[in-house]
Amino acid sequence: MFTGFFSLAAWTFSFIAVLASFFAELVLNYDPCPLCIYQRYLMISVAILLFPVWGKHSFFKILATISATMGMTISYDHAILQDTPFETIPSLLGQLPQSYEGFSVFFTLPVASFVTFSAILLFVVLSSIKES
Repeated sequence: MFTGFFSLAAWTFSFIAVLASFFAELVLNYDPCPLCIYQRYLMISVAILLFPVWGKHSFFKILATISATMGMTISYDHAILQDTPFETIPSLLGQLPQSYEGFSVFFTLPVASFVTFSAILLFVVLSSIKES
């Protein structure tokens, strides 16, 4: 079904990230800000585009690459915003998410999202190179 290990790894990362985002919201009671919601939508789109039935087609990989790149950009901006003093952030963003308890201050939800989008992008590119 899958064209290889890298496609399976990219889909697995995206699926686990979607589950983790719902876990953080519903179980850990983190209220997502609008940027978190945008990242979640992009991660869901990547998971759907890389689903085993469609993951072998290059058109869906291109769309997944675009979604992952957009997700990386939003999560990077989100992580930078968390380091900005709160009084300089526009009130449109609402509450910015906190870091997980037990982890360092650096490992926040946007940083985890950035790492996940980066890994997915790497795996999609590697699977495309391996196919050709």
